[in-house]
Amino acid sequence: MTGYEKLDSLYAKMARKQHLQAVLDALEEEHGNLVIQVARLNTRWVKEENDVQDIENGLGGLMWTVLGKKDEKLDKERREACAAKVRYDSAVTQMETLEKSIKIYSDEMAAIEGDRQQYLELAQQEVAAIKAGRPLTEQDRSFLKGYLETLYAENKEIQQAIDEGEQAVYITDEVLKYLDKAEDMCTVDFFLDSMLVDMVKHENLDKAQDAIYSLQARLRKFRSEMVDVNISADVQVNLDEFTRWADIFWDNWFTDWEVSDQVTQSIAHMRKVRGRVENAVKDLLILKSNNEREQAEIQSIIANIR
Repeated sequence: MTGYEKLDSLYAKMARKQHLQAVLDALEEEHGNLVIQVARLNTRWVKEENDVQDIENGLGGLMWTVLGKKDEKLDKERREACAAKVRYDSAVTQMETLEKSIKIYSDEMAAIEGDRQQYLELAQQEVAAIKAGRPLTEQDRSFLKGYLETLYAENKEIQQAIDEGEQAVYITDEVLKYLDKAEDMCTVDFFLDSMLVDMVKHENLDKAQDAIYSLQARLRKFRSEMVDVNISADVQVNLDEFTRWADIFWDNWFTDWEVSDQVTQSIAHMRKVRGRVENAVKDLLILKSNNEREQAEIQSIIANIR
């Protein structure tokens, strides 16, 4: 098999990549939404289970016993906890099924990626020979046009990764905005015992957590666009129900310090995440510039073929 015949064979295999990428993009988007849904349903289920435990063994049970309605309240809370668990398990099952589909398509993409790398290596060898002054033929023109299409497709993928990265930076800034506000309220809370301050603080923590769910989905998409990126936003700032309740109703230095410390750690982690995403985007911009320079050279060579 000649060099061009090998390139044509590899180029044909790469044609399926666009279809696979479109399918994977759709699956990844659906998966990202499910991850957020699972996290929220898990939080709801844990809350309902804690309510059951409180009535069975806690102060809540004592209160409902005094009112003569403990059994009625406990039955209601158990039903709600059961329903929350069913919804959570259903979402987890959907997510796991989706992950199996993503793996199947990702494995096929990985095989094609190997063909793509081989194609690029062979193509760059041919381009180097042409640039060195090898006599040009119509076969060269056909090859160069195909190679130019590959560069166009690669440039599009790089731009998509840049867009995902820039969106991740934007969402990270939103997370940091809410965390910074919560940190300000933590500082105020050390000197001013106010339920209003605590409520504002926890409202911003809730907003930060919602933004983190979106960021996690965006970073998964970013990693799928740029396989050598390894960035995690696996951070939780939603406090457990007891800590939240104690911070508001038992407002003292110890609970204030616990919440403040968690917020400070979350801010430090998110700043690291932002820096790593921003550096990855800068690397992608360099790749994009190199790709476009190569496109211009190939276009010039094609124009000079007689």
